[in-house]
Amino acid sequence: DEEIEPWNVFATPSNFLIDTEGKIQYTLYGEFEWDSETAVKTITELANKAKKAQKENTDTTAKDSAEKEKKEPVKTNEPADKDKKEAKTTKTSS
Repeated sequence: DEEIEPWNVFATPSNFLIDTEGKIQYTLYGEFEWDSETAVKTITELANKAKKAQKENTDTTAKDSAEKEKKEPVKTNEPADKDKKEAKTTKTSS
């Protein structure tokens, strides 16, 4: 099948641990005890790695957003110095 070709399935059962981006991080061919010490350790390590990467990505995105806000002036329809404009208007009106 074309659908499973990219997965390199040549044995059944074939087991894959997939990350949040859909990439294969670990492949197991044949029968496997998912509750074994090795399996639990491997899955835990991969999950911790994914959490760390996600946190780093979130921190970087937040930092980039904060820096972008600092650099970009806030655009409003209000005059930059409202008091001076009012003073000029008041002075002109007198």
